[in-house]
Amino acid sequence: MLRRVIAASAACLLASVAPAAVQIDKRGITETDLLAFTWVGDAQVSPDGSTIAFVKVVVNARDNRYETAIYAVPAAGGQPPRPLTSGTRDTSPRWSPDGRTLAFVRVVEKRDGPSLPQLHVRPLDGGEARVLTDVPRGATGPVWAPDGRTIAFSSTATAADLQPPPPERRSDVRVIDRPVYRENGNPDYVDADRRSHVWTVRVGDSKGRAEPGDRRPVRRVEHRLVA
Repeated sequence: MLRRVIAASAACLLASVAPAAVQIDKRGITETDLLAFTWVGDAQVSPDGSTIAFVKVVVNARDNRYETAIYAVPAAGGQPPRPLTSGTRDTSPRWSPDGRTLAFVRVVEKRDGPSLPQLHVRPLDGGEARVLTDVPRGATGPVWAPDGRTIAFSSTATAADLQPPPPERRSDVRVIDRPVYRENGNPDYVDADRRSHVWTVRVGDSKGRAEPGDRRPVRRVEHRLVA
């Protein structure tokens, strides 16, 4: 008898809350909901395990683009995330082996469009981020050497791109003959004539912000074809 009473009570309870549940879920997801999304990615744990750096992604509805910045949060929790970079297109945070410096990739927004991605480094004990590379084709995918003195990165640039005079300007006419001619997040077309190469740069080689045409911040220590 008790079981019947309990079952009947449960049925009544479900019947009473079911209309409310349907009422809450009545609205479906629309494309405009994407504009309110905020998510994180590329989490990187510091060498001592105390801090996690990650990329925060938000939607800029006005300019119709994603914006990214690098934040840090204690691995133990208990504190809100704090920003580590101030750019709107900062990605790929990578800790130095001693945990005192963070390397990352930044794209700078300019009046004539976004710049090529370049490597930056920021000391964690204070100070502003500084430009580390000025590669004609951009730099991505930073990886620290175990001694913390060198960073390897990938770029489609070749040694000839760094030699004066600059390569002859190619026609801006594009003939598309490949199904994949652009990549997500790539502001330009995919250049099928170029391959990614591995470069390295000494962290101490940069003397602050690179001036236009000044290639000294980049030191070609290694250059080999990887793909």
